[in-house]
Amino acid sequence: MKIVHLVDDNKPGGVLVMVNRLKSLAFQDSTHSITFVKRGSFLAQKIDADLIISHLAMSWRNLPFLISLRNRHASVKLIHIEHTYCTGFEIHNVKHTKRFRNMLRISYSLFNSIIAVSNAQSEWMENASLVAPDRLIVVPNCVDLKKFEQVAQSPKKTDKISIAAIGRFHRQKGFDLLIQGFLATKNPNLELKLVGYGPDEKSLKKLAEKDSRIIFEAFSETPQDIYKEATFVAVPSRWEAFGLVAQEARAAGCVVLSSGIDGLKEQSVSTELVAEATSEGWTALLEKLPNMQRTQLIKRGRQQTVLEEIRFLMRWAELFKDDRASSFQKKRLRNVLSLVG
Repeated sequence: MKIVHLVDDNKPGGVLVMVNRLKSLAFQDSTHSITFVKRGSFLAQKIDADLIISHLAMSWRNLPFLISLRNRHASVKLIHIEHTYCTGFEIHNVKHTKRFRNMLRISYSLFNSIIAVSNAQSEWMENASLVAPDRLIVVPNCVDLKKFEQVAQSPKKTDKISIAAIGRFHRQKGFDLLIQGFLATKNPNLELKLVGYGPDEKSLKKLAEKDSRIIFEAFSETPQDIYKEATFVAVPSRWEAFGLVAQEARAAGCVVLSSGIDGLKEQSVSTELVAEATSEGWTALLEKLPNMQRTQLIKRGRQQTVLEEIRFLMRWAELFKDDRASSFQKKRLRNVLSLVG
């Protein structure tokens, strides 16, 4: 089974992490390859594949390419995974809602199936009538958790209350709200480490420059090393279709602090949420950290990641029609449950 993934963003992050995760599953003796597509391309090349999975950004500009893709692969199953658009995105970025939703309806109609990466995203798609219910599939994201689970067994190396925030330095991630909230705290034992890259790096460093408790580090290809030292991981996003950082952090035995929007609210079983996604809301939550009882939150968080992984494997096994996944799931479940009790 030849599976080709179409990607238009080759920067490190969620999309490539998910593509590599799917490649590693090797369901149905499948072979996976990645084809990079330049945004705004007009014509799609002919692709030798049994299944084409799109991770592309939907836009009016990309619509001619999608039409060409469909026409050139009339007998090939096309699936699109929506990594970006959700309620929060629409609220913060879309001025002309009707026009935006029409673009999505047309784009989605060219695929056999649309995959939503969270229930919250699926509900938004259904409420907005973006895709017919019989073509909408919910498959919440899940990374390979093994390396993060190993971190959870390691004792924390810092005496401080260490808060990590990992991701792209972009307005979406809400790091400005987190920094402003942190600046209003007075506890000298609090430490905030921001790890990443992006267009807002200069302005974020300017905002934080007078507080020596705030540290910036470059993007790391081994985030498990960051989680090993962190007591808490903050995910202050303004919008987030799913939120892989929150999942990684839970698997690594960290307590997650979250804005609780979009797909993040589905991870709230083991997450401390801000009362409101403002700098004041973050200040209030951060000041509670010294007295927070973390043991049960950590245990629930690690158990939750086990269930998320099993659900992820089951859904993709169904899509790839591979019965061997069942025995793999059971073995994986036994192994991971033995770690978390």
